[in-house]
Amino acid sequence: MNKLNLTLLVASFLIATLLTAQAAAQNVINMHIVAAQTDNELDTLPAASDDVNRIAFVGDVDCNTDQKNDFSSMKTQEVQTVVIAGDYAYEDAKCIFDYLKANGYSNGNSILASGNHDSCNETKKWTGETQCYYAKDINGISYFVLDGNVKDFKAQLDWLKGKLVESKATWKVVVIHQPFVTAKSTHPNNGQFKTFDPLFKANDVAIVDQAHNHNYQRFLVGETLYLTTGTGYHDKGSKLYDIKSKDDGQGNTAAMTNDQTNGYTVVDFNSNGYKGYFINSKSDVIDKFGGNLNNGTVPPIDNGTKPPVQNGTIDTEENVVCACKNGTVTTPPPKPAFKPAQNITITPIANITEISNSTTKIVTDSQDIAIIPTKNNTDIKVVGNITKIGWFD
Repeated sequence: MNKLNLTLLVASFLIATLLTAQAAAQNVINMHIVAAQTDNELDTLPAASDDVNRIAFVGDVDCNTDQKNDFSSMKTQEVQTVVIAGDYAYEDAKCIFDYLKANGYSNGNSILASGNHDSCNETKKWTGETQCYYAKDINGISYFVLDGNVKDFKAQLDWLKGKLVESKATWKVVVIHQPFVTAKSTHPNNGQFKTFDPLFKANDVAIVDQAHNHNYQRFLVGETLYLTTGTGYHDKGSKLYDIKSKDDGQGNTAAMTNDQTNGYTVVDFNSNGYKGYFINSKSDVIDKFGGNLNNGTVPPIDNGTKPPVQNGTIDTEENVVCACKNGTVTTPPPKPAFKPAQNITITPIANITEISNSTTKIVTDSQDIAIIPTKNNTDIKVVGNITKIGWFD
């Protein structure tokens, strides 16, 4: 085999590898890439597809132009339900309610928790509930709102046990102002994690949304995602609360934190899983994450490194995604069968000068080689002495 033929075989292998990856991405719906975004590769929030229920999470909001613009952005981004995790009445609760109403949000498509700067009576006036802890179903998602402005949680714990058991919803979300889980910051945790977390686990709570600390935090605890979304515009930019640790002092380590960026967190739920995005005022994605219905929340992947071992789970497939169950070892899905192409035309060429595994083109010193290996094209023109060409199915 001469050097030219060997090079072409390498090219064929690279192209086939690319096609395999593309096919796998289309066929595996319960696996999501989870990664923090870096400044030079910011994505924008994708448009909401028809099959998702789009939710926005934020807390520690205030009356100012930036906050008003963020509520308008929620409408533009087709957010169906707004969740405010408390502290909406620093200056004027009516102002925040007006922002909501102006963008089509009412007590029918919003969730409001009471923070330490809020009045329980004001909260009840908006929600129509008789207490500041309550359960509510919106578009098939069950929300369980807790009142963190208490010293004794026993009554709420007993109430929540019954409500979680009653719920038949696919997705369950708990909302509270004072956090169960938080990195070291201005405010400590509420001291109730060991009491409530087993209840969340036993009843498949997907997300616990919190605020109080004016920053963004994402913790994966077992299969429950704990978010701190205190990124409203009461404090701005560098005045957000400093994050001074990666752990919460309770054995949990943050997957992502940010104490410099205001914005809100979008979660798109569907029947199979969810995808989440923390976005800034320009709708740039600062952090993204995901989970699936069958296997819980996907552990984070940090910038191309192997997913970490978490709660006894090991992912054996480097630099890809993890669809893990606690205590199990996951392996890559079986490789698809190779389907040979028909009517291949082969033409000799000059030496290859460049091969890219991110495109379906090979650049040579004389011409570009177009390769169209798809199911819809059985006639494939290839240049060189390649022995196999086709697609993976």
